[in-house]
Amino acid sequence: MDKGIVLACGREVKKIREVNTGDLDFTSNPVVLARVVLDTSFLKKPLVKIDFSTFIQVFTPVGATVGTVLDFELRRNCDGEIETLKEYQYVINISNLEPESPSFDLRDTFEFTFCDNEILCKKKCCIYTVELLRIDVLGGEPNENTIIIEDSSIRAIAQGRCD
Repeated sequence: MDKGIVLACGREVKKIREVNTGDLDFTSNPVVLARVVLDTSFLKKPLVKIDFSTFIQVFTPVGATVGTVLDFELRRNCDGEIETLKEYQYVINISNLEPESPSFDLRDTFEFTFCDNEILCKKKCCIYTVELLRIDVLGGEPNENTIIIEDSSIRAIAQGRCD
């Protein structure tokens, strides 16, 4: 029996560049970082694997100590039915206590893999998104720290399962 396989490559939707203004809460209107559309209509009991990655850059000025917490959410929209599949958190703490020390510029990768086996057989087209819910910056003076989230990518592979 042919199970069928689908591969879909998504795209970056939005880049983030924020100068520290304290905490930023996007929960009422999340920022979509990446999106992938997957047609599972011809797969029987599809099993979907989602891979997401992005670059996060945090810049702190001379002599600052800063902690950054970013909250992300993976969502699935199948035929208009939207569901949060999982929430993820990125945490970094940068200690730069010497008053004469140079600034600190960190560029890091954040990535995750998620397996979705909860799609009902009658679903046709599913849209997976990774959304930014919140940026919490601890320490530093307002307008001193910069956070950049860019080069986001998302991929999906799905395979039908036997009965």
